[in-house]
Amino acid sequence: MLRRLRFMLAILACALSAAHAQLPEQDDDQIIVVPAFGFDAIMPAERWGPIRFTITSPQRHLVGILSLTYPQDGSQSFVAGMPVTLTAGTPSPVDFFVCLPRSVDRITLSMRDDRNRAVFSRTFNVDGSGRALAATSPAFTPPSLVDERITILSLGNRDLLDAGDRWSRSLFIQSTWDGGGRVDKTLAFEQQYRVSTLMPENAFAAWTAYDGLAALVADASTLGRLPERARREILHWLQGGGTLLLRVDDNSDSWRRWLPASSHWDLLTLDDLRPVDTPGTLSMLVPPHAKLAGYESDSALETSTSISARAVRLTARGERLGFERLWVLDDQRALAARGPVGFGTLVVLGFDPAHLPALRSGSGAAAGWAATLEAAITHDQQSSGDVWSYAYSSGASGRNAQAISSLVDSAVVGAGVPGGLLVLVVLLLVAMAVAIGPFDALVLRRCGLRHWSWLTASGWITLCSGFMLIFPALQRSDTSVLSRITITDALLDEHAAAVVSWKTGLNVAYAGENGLIGPVDERPGAWWRGVSPLRTWYYSASTQTLSPLRAVQQPLPGPEGARVSCLPRLPSQRVWTVRATLDQSADLPPIVARLERSGSNYTVHLGEADLRITSLRVIVGDRAMEARDAQPGQSVGLTPFQLIDRSDDGTVDPHDSYLLSDEAQSNVMDPMLVDLPGPDQRTRAMWQMVDAGHYALLVISYETDQPDLRLVGAGRTRCRGAVRLVVPIAEPPQEPSP
Repeated sequence: MLRRLRFMLAILACALSAAHAQLPEQDDDQIIVVPAFGFDAIMPAERWGPIRFTITSPQRHLVGILSLTYPQDGSQSFVAGMPVTLTAGTPSPVDFFVCLPRSVDRITLSMRDDRNRAVFSRTFNVDGSGRALAATSPAFTPPSLVDERITILSLGNRDLLDAGDRWSRSLFIQSTWDGGGRVDKTLAFEQQYRVSTLMPENAFAAWTAYDGLAALVADASTLGRLPERARREILHWLQGGGTLLLRVDDNSDSWRRWLPASSHWDLLTLDDLRPVDTPGTLSMLVPPHAKLAGYESDSALETSTSISARAVRLTARGERLGFERLWVLDDQRALAARGPVGFGTLVVLGFDPAHLPALRSGSGAAAGWAATLEAAITHDQQSSGDVWSYAYSSGASGRNAQAISSLVDSAVVGAGVPGGLLVLVVLLLVAMAVAIGPFDALVLRRCGLRHWSWLTASGWITLCSGFMLIFPALQRSDTSVLSRITITDALLDEHAAAVVSWKTGLNVAYAGENGLIGPVDERPGAWWRGVSPLRTWYYSASTQTLSPLRAVQQPLPGPEGARVSCLPRLPSQRVWTVRATLDQSADLPPIVARLERSGSNYTVHLGEADLRITSLRVIVGDRAMEARDAQPGQSVGLTPFQLIDRSDDGTVDPHDSYLLSDEAQSNVMDPMLVDLPGPDQRTRAMWQMVDAGHYALLVISYETDQPDLRLVGAGRTRCRGAVRLVVPIAEPPQEPSP
């Protein structure tokens, strides 16, 4: 009897232990989490942007991993993790950088401690309600997801703080009609862009925070309050395709620290601060913004006849790179200069736009800044194009989405389902139906065991299900394939060394079996996300077929110091699934080259590289040339080729046609590559340098067996890519005369 009692008590203890183990982990509902999206709650869809969470734990210190989860596209979700330490009783800001899709409806922030126990989880509705699904978390401002880059960020400029308020109020100014029945467009610029202000000490130390900006406006004196890591990341963003407007507001040379530390960027000089006459080309820009200043007519807003300024002079290198003078004072001096720095645009102002109106006031300063910004930055803004037709697939614009869809489809290499396997599935289903029905009825009746039919039916179903699980793996006729397509944009100096270089990679993994597959990346400053041609209009998060793509956002040591990165963990895939990811980073080109001119002939000197060149094209001014059968390490001459006419008026634009192939040239670079996120923002600066006449564009397509990243889990890899090199045109050394 005692043994039975002990046995029953042991069973009861085991049952209680199992029940306790299955209890849900407790959520600390006293922790307060408040999100702040983007800049003034404006975030670009399908582009990187910041979310700053302010977390307050009232009673205990917290050490662990924060995770931010949101649906990335029609095939997968994205989980960004970050190690954190939170102090009890103190609001702690934590910055995540995300690439939200247009269809996102909610995000979830959760935390697990250093013993992997759940601490809290908060879900936020971001589809317009601004409601947190937790009683302790207050309401927040939900983000406005926009297709265009509409935010102009002021880094501590007080004049623009007031201008931003007035621009916001301009949305409520009613349009007037002129005599011809046309709408008054005097506020078109102010109503298109929004101004946000960020204190320099709060600047984000990741280039992805500024990816969705139309422009960043900063004063030269701001450097004293700007963290060094944030300054470096802003420069990376500028060289990768951003637009920086720099106002020189003192007589020092501190403005030079806003340029990369290299003699290559000796672009301009500034005179001392002194009064100068306001150029007429600048004075005429201010009156059209009179309505912003509260005036009824343009003539009511007068422009000052003189202004204190530091005149800007271009150096020889600045002119060669394509810099231009704005609001010219004489043959050498101007009030501003604009040109490419890397693949971005730098505008240097030698005056204060707030002083342009003759009558100093906050409304006048807003009008002065509106006039200056409209002339200085809008030339560099590109429309997102037809977004609606691709509104729910990956890509910030129609061209982005089309490029991603086309390249993913071209990179997928899968065997599909063999016809014999389909026949086998049908035969198994027929056999199961026969076994459960006529076979069981006849055999069990003869044996007198019909009361066991429920058991035999379950057995046949289990046996057939086992065959269904095992036979597909045995019948698989292909292996896992991992494809990587890259495009690298690089600016080279006279010695063929990379001054600026950025790379975008598209990775497509086809899983021939269950397991881990994907690239392994350890580059500081690299940022990864998932992409897919599937449209979430039709595919909700509940129907996503892939496991979430998990990444870690944290600083990694590099040559320039620690840089915040977003690197993925190696993802797991089920058999016969496809996952696509996109990465962007500053990275060296796989091959370099020099271009030498001798009279009207050109020679390309290619560097050594472990790749096979399939096409090499060169654009010099309006001339298009190519080299056939060129390979790394060779010096090859160039022959002209005919650009394809894509215009309606019969003219050929090399900016639009340099990648297109004809019937005889089938191996040129895929034109879709330049429309991927990243390269699409760098193309304009390339042409500015080429059009200046001292640089040429080399476009090299290649294939390689040596990928730039370690590819894991694939039985077969396919790597191809393209390089766009902006190189100086060198003249051969002259022999000394006797």
